[in-house]
Amino acid sequence: MSRYFRILFLGFLFLSCIKTVFATNVSGTISTNETWTLANSPYVLVGDVTVSNGITLTIEPGVEVQFPNYDKELFIYGTLIADGTSQDSIKFYGTNPDSSIYGGYLRFGSVSSNSILDYVLVEQMGDSNASYQSGVFVQTSSITITNSQFIGSEVYGLRVDLVFPTIQNCNFINNSIGLFSSSDSLKVQNCTFINNVSDLKIHPSSIPDTSNSFENVEVLSGVMTESSIWQNANYTLLGDMTIAFGNTLEIDSGSEIKFPNSNIGIIINGTLIADGTPQDSIKFYGSNSNPSVHGGNLIFNSSSSGSVLDYVSVEKMGDEGSSLDCGIFVNSSSLTITNSQVIDSEDYGIWIFSGSPIIQNCSFSGNYFDVLSHPESVPDTSNIFFNAEVSGDTITQSVNWQKANYTLKGDVTVSNGNTLTIEKGTNVRIGTSGGSLVVEGTLIADGTPQDSIKFYRDSSDYGGTIYFTQSSTNSILDYVLLNRMGGIWTQTSSLSITNTEVIDSEWSGISVSGSGSNPVIENCLIANCQIGYYGNTNPTLMKDCIFLNNDYDIFSNVAGVPNSSNSFEKVRLEISIATESKFLPKAVYELIDFVAIANDDTLTLEPGTEFRFPNYTKQLIVIGTLIADGTPQDSIKFIGTNPAPSIYGGSIVFDANSSGSILDYVLVERMGDGGTINGSAIYSEASTLTITNSKIIGSEGNGIRIGAGSPIITENMIMGNNTLGLSNFYGLQNETSATLDVTNNWWGDLSGPFHSIQSPNGQGESISGKVSLSPWLVKEPEFPTADISPTQLISQNNFEAGQGYSPQIEISNLDTVFTSPLTEVEISISLNNSQVYNSLQDVPFILPISSSTVAFDSLRFYKSGIYDVKVITKLNQDINPDNDTLLTNFQVLGDIAISEFLNFGLSQTIFDSSEFFEIANTTSQPIDMSSWTITTSTGQVFVINNFVLQNNDFSVFTKYASNGIPYDYLLGGYFSLDNYSDVIILEDSEGRTVDSIYYNPTWNTIQGKSFERISLTENSSDANNWCKGSIAFGTLGNEGSPGEPSNCTIQNLNILTFGNSAILSWEEKTDAIIYRIYRNTISDFSTSTEIGTYSPTSTGNIPSFIDTNAVTNGQKYFYFVTWEN
Repeated sequence: MSRYFRILFLGFLFLSCIKTVFATNVSGTISTNETWTLANSPYVLVGDVTVSNGITLTIEPGVEVQFPNYDKELFIYGTLIADGTSQDSIKFYGTNPDSSIYGGYLRFGSVSSNSILDYVLVEQMGDSNASYQSGVFVQTSSITITNSQFIGSEVYGLRVDLVFPTIQNCNFINNSIGLFSSSDSLKVQNCTFINNVSDLKIHPSSIPDTSNSFENVEVLSGVMTESSIWQNANYTLLGDMTIAFGNTLEIDSGSEIKFPNSNIGIIINGTLIADGTPQDSIKFYGSNSNPSVHGGNLIFNSSSSGSVLDYVSVEKMGDEGSSLDCGIFVNSSSLTITNSQVIDSEDYGIWIFSGSPIIQNCSFSGNYFDVLSHPESVPDTSNIFFNAEVSGDTITQSVNWQKANYTLKGDVTVSNGNTLTIEKGTNVRIGTSGGSLVVEGTLIADGTPQDSIKFYRDSSDYGGTIYFTQSSTNSILDYVLLNRMGGIWTQTSSLSITNTEVIDSEWSGISVSGSGSNPVIENCLIANCQIGYYGNTNPTLMKDCIFLNNDYDIFSNVAGVPNSSNSFEKVRLEISIATESKFLPKAVYELIDFVAIANDDTLTLEPGTEFRFPNYTKQLIVIGTLIADGTPQDSIKFIGTNPAPSIYGGSIVFDANSSGSILDYVLVERMGDGGTINGSAIYSEASTLTITNSKIIGSEGNGIRIGAGSPIITENMIMGNNTLGLSNFYGLQNETSATLDVTNNWWGDLSGPFHSIQSPNGQGESISGKVSLSPWLVKEPEFPTADISPTQLISQNNFEAGQGYSPQIEISNLDTVFTSPLTEVEISISLNNSQVYNSLQDVPFILPISSSTVAFDSLRFYKSGIYDVKVITKLNQDINPDNDTLLTNFQVLGDIAISEFLNFGLSQTIFDSSEFFEIANTTSQPIDMSSWTITTSTGQVFVINNFVLQNNDFSVFTKYASNGIPYDYLLGGYFSLDNYSDVIILEDSEGRTVDSIYYNPTWNTIQGKSFERISLTENSSDANNWCKGSIAFGTLGNEGSPGEPSNCTIQNLNILTFGNSAILSWEEKTDAIIYRIYRNTISDFSTSTEIGTYSPTSTGNIPSFIDTNAVTNGQKYFYFVTWEN
């Protein structure tokens, strides 16, 4: 009992002691002036405390005010005087024992005035669940906060909302955010920020000056309305920040400015001075942890002036999702960027929209485009960059583009009087369809053989042209490449194009227009263009140029054709009148309208030249003189080339003023369309004209028509004209009253021409008018003929058995002068020296150096192997019969073949009830066997209906669905195989033999054993290519492998090589009496050679064989082994 009371007494004593240190609980509204004294400290907010407007709460030095939970708040609408001392500060702090729960906050309302926080400690406050998440929340400017500390707030130590209190000599320690302020003119002085996650989250105009010490700042979106200095620290922008016009932001060296997202930028309407040092640069960078998200931009607007970026790094900026997608955007000339780098922008490193900023000693790397620039604002050679995009605009001052990769976003114009110089090794990509470089002034693109300058378009469409206007002077293109452009177009002679390649132009490679334009064009290559060169003035300064694979190498009038120092083949002649004598080099010239030779002028054609007339409106009119003096080996040709058989070419017309023309060793073919005015291939009123050693053949109307004059016409072939067969057209028609001497010509027949008076029995060409005929030539002149050759098999050269195949042969006329006449070509296809197909097909006429494709019947082959193809052209008098034969081959893969049959089966009832045959398909494609037939020696035909032979399958055909035979198709009817001698013929739906078997008593039929085929490619009627079945199937004890691969061939063959020998071994077959070893070449599975046998001497031994010639002259072989029982 006494022990109990002692304990009770101690308990009461303890409670009594605690009561003496109890805090003063406070809550509610303070409506009269009040002082919280040290004697009653600590004060515990057990509820919200509000100091009314006009009322003053004074807290003595040393007092502690406790906030046990985040929902306890001290509201000041009046005045709070918390004026501590350096030795005895006033403490506001959170006291919840749960370390995750912080205290509430002090809030100074907008009507509060004259409050003082001096030598105050605010600790463990600003819980994230509290309304304003701050230790102290200020909404009034009428407060002074000095000599105080804000420690350990969960969110904000001090928060200032759009007001401007005095904050001096304070410390912010271990807060999530030390000071938060949205005020744009807040002054913070002599404060220290230590170990906060972010020291400040603040309006850009309110960032503290250098009297303060901090490291990490979050900068709110806003306009900086007064000049400021950002000291060396880390700044994170939370939104766009604008430097207003007339204000300057200076950023100390060593500072870092972070852009967490693409929609955040610094907009400079005033001035930005970011003046770093080599040792302590300033960094602007995208800080998002997602590598695909870049920062925004530095934007220098037109009102900006005096800005400097020196020793600055702009990194991971210019997100393509931002409005300007660049690291730096420049719309101002008053900007200097020096000694800086722009790295890893997602789109553009710097975009120079307008103006000419000073950019020196800068480097750009890792950007999609380093620079997007006005064409006259491209950074100079003191900078290092690789990829620049140039906007479409006009260059109004002379500029230099250093060696780099440029992309033009539109037309760029070099204005008159200014020069664009492009350094060697530069690549200029045309970024828009049709984008051009227009040169009104001067372009200097002077490359070297090792370091050329390239203009190109890398899309499916084409770039534009490099266009030199009439005002352009002294431009140079040397060692330049244009690829997939619109070519070069010039209207000035003051241009030099040398050592230049123009490839794949959409239209012309080089176009020259303008009166008298005659630029220097030397040592150039123009290839794969629609038109290589277009021009209508005499290009006397073009030489040593090569034209390759253009639709037309030259498109011009007669005057515009280049001289013979250039290499070209195809010319398209516009309507033109040659008003000065001209020599045309050997080429093919196609007329798109008439071409005339003016009076007193001469057109000379080089031997081998060809004029093409696509229809009857195209004419060559000779008012002056035409010299077409060919040779026997290199004649000159005038030919109608319209592919429509009813449309012929026009005429060669010799005007009455013409004289001295020569046609020697000339071919005139398919000319003289009946729709021409004169209806003739050659029409002449010339005073003098010589036609010798020539062919005038195949004209629709007259071959030659003489309206005046006395031409010399001798030693010619004139035949096959008047293809219309009309009575008013002739091989030769003389309309003059004088007798025309046409002796010593070949008219197509020994009997001579037909002339109603002089040669009424002539079977050759018809002639009318007064002529002297005899003697005529009695044999065809020795003219060169065409060179026809089968040049290649252009259909596929390997395919699977059973697939449709039409052999297609390319037939080429290798002659450079003559068109080949109609002829034939023969094809022969053989397998293992046995012909399987032969056919003749017509070959149409083929122009010189041209080809035609001849297609033969659609065929099907069912047996694998290398098929030999022999193709022979049948042209009489072929100039080179040595190339008339083509030997080639194609390969058929897989087989469709009869692979097994049972002709004498075991049976309990019906003698043929278990007979079957099997068809193999070793290709990868199914074969439709509908309407295929099976024929036996009895003459009966069994039609297969609605059956598909699957790929890589063995299908069984039988008469009865009985005895356990795994069948695929029932033949029914009277199908039966003779026990000892019969025929099985398999044909496809078009009657082609697919496979056939002829067996006889020498095959030694054994009842109940099928015949299994060893090789599907070898002779199907050779008993040695079959073995006897050995595996029981069905219910009657028959032996074979219906529906499965042949069991005759060893499936698991082991091969070891040693030198040139191969050692073969395989699993023993217990009832085998002999093994046969075969091989064939890897390249030809169609033929197999038996190279040896192996006879087992006893059971239990592993069969083996050694081939001592496994490698012969580098040839490797394929092996297989069969066995017999």
